[in-house]
Order: sequence, then C-alpha cells, then structure tokens
Amino acid sequence: MGRLWRIEANCQLGATDAAESELADLAHVTQLLRQPVADWHLARTRCSVAMGRGRFEEAAGHLDEAVRLADRGLDVRARQLQAITGAKLASLTGDPRHEH
Repeated sequence: MGRLWRIEANCQLGATDAAESELADLAHVTQLLRQPVADWHLARTRCSVAMGRGRFEEAAGHLDEAVRLADRGLDVRARQLQAITGAKLASLTGDPRHEH
C-alpha cells in the first residue's frame, strides 16, 4: 500500500514522472505477492497514470485488465470503481465502450 500511496501522492503533487517511475517497483511487488487484489491495484493505477498522460488507448487496455481482475471475485466496490473510471474515460475520448 505504501507504493500505491507514493504514486497517488506524486500524482496529486503534479509529479507525474515520479509517479510513473514508481510503477515498475509496484509491478515487482505484485509479482511477488501473486494476489488478485494486488494485480487489480496495479492495473487501475496504470490506467490512472495513462489517463493523466493522455494515453487513452493504453488506459483503456489497463481498464479492461482491471475489470477482468475485478470479475475474479473482488469486492463489489472494485467493480464500481471500474464503472466510474470507464465513464470518465468515455467522456474524455467520446468512446462509449467503457460506459456502464
């Protein structure tokens, strides 16, 4: 969770380069944990950073991965977060495929 918080704090501070550089460390931790919820956090965080960078197609791919992981039995709030993120992505791009 500390790595996630660091990424989120960097994004809030506008330090997107620092946030994005932390993603590799987060990916390493998720490989070690081998837990669906850790993989979901990585996918949703990658999606957020890609959206913030304006890389919407990449963000859509990460969102698809996060939704796939959420469908593996995560808490219902994980699915709700994906619906909100999908609606935002659709509003930014005009592409309705992620709207729920």
